[in-house]
Amino acid sequence: MEWSLMNPIGLLETEMGFMANGIYFVSDECKETLQEMLSLLLTSDGDDGEIRQKLGQQDIIRKDLLPLLMALEEDSELFEAAIELLSLLTQPLSLGQNSHLEQFAEQTRARAVLTLLKQADDVCWSVEFFAKIKKEVMNRLEMASDGVLNPLDCETINYCLLLIRNLFYFGETDRKDHINNFKLRMIFESGLDKMIMAIIRHPQKMTFTVSIVQILSFLYKDNVRILLRPAAQQTMFSQPIPSVDSEEEQCLQAMANMGLNQIDMGGPLSPTADLEDPTVQRRYITAIMDTMELNKPKVDEVGVHHSSHHYQGLQVSVHCNVDPSLEDVVGQHLTDLAQQFLADGYAGFIGDLLKLTLSSNSRILDNSYLLWSISFFLRFARQQALPVNSLVKCLDGNLVSYLVYIAVDCCEKQWSLQRQKQWCDLTQNKLHLTVLSLMQLFRLTLSAIEDPECQHLITSSIKESLMGMTHLREVFLLLLRQHRCPNQGIVYLRNLICANHHLLLILEKWGADKTIAGNFSMLEHVKKFATVEIMAKYGQALESFEQNENDLNECILTMMHHIAGDCNEPHCLMQLSIMRTFSNMLEQKHLLSSDFSDLIEYVLEQFMIFAEEKPLVTAQMLFGIQEKETVKPKCNWSSVEEEVLMSSILSLTESDNIIADLKYALSHTGFERTEQEIEEFIKDSGWLQEDTSMETVAYSGKENTLEEDVKMKIIDELSQVPEEDLIHHLVLRLKSNGHQQHLTWLQENLFEAANAKNCVMGNSTDTIREPVTRICSFMKKDIPLIFVTEDHEKICHNVYFFALLNTLDLKVGSSNEQFVFPRVPYDWTTSDLIQKMKTLGPVPNEIGEVDRVEELAVKLSMETTKESEFPEYKGKESSSVKDVKLPDKEWMSCVQEANKYQECQQYQVTMETN
Repeated sequence: MEWSLMNPIGLLETEMGFMANGIYFVSDECKETLQEMLSLLLTSDGDDGEIRQKLGQQDIIRKDLLPLLMALEEDSELFEAAIELLSLLTQPLSLGQNSHLEQFAEQTRARAVLTLLKQADDVCWSVEFFAKIKKEVMNRLEMASDGVLNPLDCETINYCLLLIRNLFYFGETDRKDHINNFKLRMIFESGLDKMIMAIIRHPQKMTFTVSIVQILSFLYKDNVRILLRPAAQQTMFSQPIPSVDSEEEQCLQAMANMGLNQIDMGGPLSPTADLEDPTVQRRYITAIMDTMELNKPKVDEVGVHHSSHHYQGLQVSVHCNVDPSLEDVVGQHLTDLAQQFLADGYAGFIGDLLKLTLSSNSRILDNSYLLWSISFFLRFARQQALPVNSLVKCLDGNLVSYLVYIAVDCCEKQWSLQRQKQWCDLTQNKLHLTVLSLMQLFRLTLSAIEDPECQHLITSSIKESLMGMTHLREVFLLLLRQHRCPNQGIVYLRNLICANHHLLLILEKWGADKTIAGNFSMLEHVKKFATVEIMAKYGQALESFEQNENDLNECILTMMHHIAGDCNEPHCLMQLSIMRTFSNMLEQKHLLSSDFSDLIEYVLEQFMIFAEEKPLVTAQMLFGIQEKETVKPKCNWSSVEEEVLMSSILSLTESDNIIADLKYALSHTGFERTEQEIEEFIKDSGWLQEDTSMETVAYSGKENTLEEDVKMKIIDELSQVPEEDLIHHLVLRLKSNGHQQHLTWLQENLFEAANAKNCVMGNSTDTIREPVTRICSFMKKDIPLIFVTEDHEKICHNVYFFALLNTLDLKVGSSNEQFVFPRVPYDWTTSDLIQKMKTLGPVPNEIGEVDRVEELAVKLSMETTKESEFPEYKGKESSSVKDVKLPDKEWMSCVQEANKYQECQQYQVTMETN
C-alpha cells in the first residue's frame, strides 16, 4: 500500500478508515498508513512544516485520529501508533523551532502547528476521550506480567501522558486567564486522577516521572489560591512556625506564574536499556530531545499582573469571574488528589525526581519542577495538617545537598548577572523557590522531631549528615549578605530569615547530642551573623512589624537577642532603622514577650550610654558612615624585641622593603611578629614617618585599592622570583600579612575536594560531607570556593592571594565571566590536590588524615580505574607563572585591572542598595 502517490506532500490522502452512521470503521490499511505518516512526520516535515500543513488542512485529528482512538478496543498496536501520532501533532509551537530558520519558514510552520493544536483543543477536551485514555493505560498497568511493563507499553503510556501535557500547555498559552475550571473538572470526572495515582504507585514509576510532574504542575500551579486558603485550624507542627502565610501563598503562586511557565520541560523517558537504540531515538526525536525548547522565557507573556497586595519582585495574578461553586468543586478534586499523593507515593516521587534531575537526562527536566514539588506540596500538607510519617521519608542528605547547591549556584549567577547589568529575574525566581523548599523541609523535620511516633524516622545517619554540612549552615549567611532589596524583594528576605531560624532550631535540638554534633558550636556559628551588614537586613524585615506575623517578628527578635546577649555585640543593632523600629514598638506597646521587651530596653539603654560617651562615633554608626568603634589591642613588646628593632632599623636605612626585613630580623632571633604589628609599633614609636614608603598591603582588607606605584612594586617583586619558588614566596607574603587563616581555608577546600575524588572513585558520593562538593563531584563539575563571609571576598581580591590561585592553576573568573567563585578543576586527581595542599605549608591539625586519603586514592586507582582515566600527576606549565616573569608584566597588570573592576562593580551595587 502506498499512502502517498509519487509525491508524499502533494497527494496527501489518508486511508485510516471512514465514518458511517456515527460509527468509525477502521481500514485494513490503517496500520501501514499510520506508520508511514509517523515516518514522514519525523523525517520529511521540513522547516516550514509541510507535512503538518497538509494534515491540518485535512482536519485529520477531528476526522480520523480521534474517532479511530475511540473506536479501537483490543488492537494495542494501532492504539500505540495513533496516540504517538496525535501526541507529535499536538507538540507546542516552541518545539522543533530552530533559531536559524528564515522568517517565512518559521511563520509557515507556526500556522501549521497552531492549526493542529486548535483542532486538538476543540475535540480532545471531553470526558469520553479522557476516559478512553484512562482505560487503555490502566489495562496496560494491570495486565503487566509480574508488574513489569514491556517497552511498547511504556512508550504507549508515555505518549498518553505527553498528549495530556500538550493539551494543558496549549490551553496555557492560548488563554488570558487560568486553565478553564470546566476542563479541569473533565480530568477528574474521566478518572484521570486515578490513572495518575496508579502510575505513581507503579514499580516502574520512574519511567513516567517527567511527564507526571509536568501534568501535576499544570493541574496545581494556577490553583494555589484555592488550595492554600486558611481552612484548617490546627497545625501539623507543635513547634511555632515562623511564616507569613498570605505572603507565602502569593509567593508560591508567583513562582508558578513566572517560573514553571518559563522553564525547560521534558518529554517522556523510555526505559534506560533502550535509550541508545536508534529506533527508539527516532521515535522520540521530536517528543523528547526537542522538549528542552518548551516554555522558554516569554517576557511578553509574563506581563503585568494585578493583585490586592503587591510585593516588590513578585507579580501575582488575580483570577476574576470564576464561579465560586465550580471553583469549590475543582478545589475539592485537587485537594483529594493531593492528599492521596502525599499519603502514598510522594516521598518516592521526590526521590525519583531528584535522581532524574541529577542524571544524564537532566537536559530535558529543569530543576524548577523538583523545587516546586517540594515547596508547594509540603506547604499544602502543612495547611491540611496531614500526618508527617510518610512525608519525612523524603528527607535525605542528597536532597538537602542538591538544594544547597542550587542556592549557591543561583546566588553566584545572580551576582555575576548583576555585575554585568543583565536581567536576572528568572535566576532570582529559582533562588526564591529553593529557599522555600529548604524552609518546608526544615518545618517537616521539626514536626518529626516533636512527634514521638516519627522521631525514629530521622535516623542518626541523617542527623550526622545534616549536622556535618558546613555549606548548609553558611548558605544562609551568604544569601543574607548578597540580598539586594530592589531586585530580590522583602518577601524573599522574610522567607530567608524564617528558613534560617528553622535550621537554627534543628541545630540547637540535635547539637545537644555531642555524638551527633561533633565539633559544631552554635555560639560560634551565630557569631557569624553578628555584623552590621546582616543585622541591617533583619532590621529591614522588622520595619513592618505591625503587618508581620508574630512568628516572623519572633524569628527576627530571637536572632537580635542572641547577637546582643550571647555574642555581646549590641553595637551591631545600633543602626538608625533598628533604633527607630525599637522605639516604635515600645511606644505602640506592641505585644512582646518579656525576653524581647528586655532586649529592646537593653539595646536602647546601651545606645544612650554609648551616645553620651562618644557622640560622634554614635552618629557615624547610626548613619552607616562607620561601623562600631574598634579599639585594637596594644601588643606587648619585650625590651629585647625593641633592641632588635632599633639595631635593625639603623642598618636597614637603604632597604627597599624595611618591614619585611625587620620581620626577618626578628624571626632570626626567635621572635614571630606579623608585618602589621611591626608597622604599627614603629609608627607609634615615631621611628618612621607616616609618609614613609613601605611595600606592604593595605591592612584595611581592601588590597585592590593600592596606589599604582605600590602595585608596580608588587609586580616587580613577583617577576623577580624564580618560578620554582613563586608559591613559597606568595605563601610567606600572605602569612607575614596575617592571612594564615585564609591559607588554611584554601587547604581545607583542597582536602575536601581530594576526599570527594576518592568517594567518586569508590562510588560512594553519599559520604561526601559538604553539599556543593558532593553535587559537583557527582555531576563531574569544577568545585567552587564559596565566599561565605566578607573576609573571603576581600582575600580573593588580595594581589598575592589572587596570584597564588593562578599559580596553583585554579580557575579564577574575571568581571565578564559567568562565575564569581574560584574553582578547583574536576580533572585534578587526589594526588594533584594533596600535593598542592602541601605546597601551602604544614597541614593544620583540624584537617588531618591526609596520608590516609592519599593512600586510599592509590588503592582505589589501582583497583577500580585505568591509568588513562587517572594519569599520574605531572606539574603542567602554568601560563600564569610564566607571564608573571615577563618584563612587560602584562599578566599582573590584567590581574590588577580585573580586581579594580570587580571592586568598582561591588562598590556601585552597594551604593545603589544603600
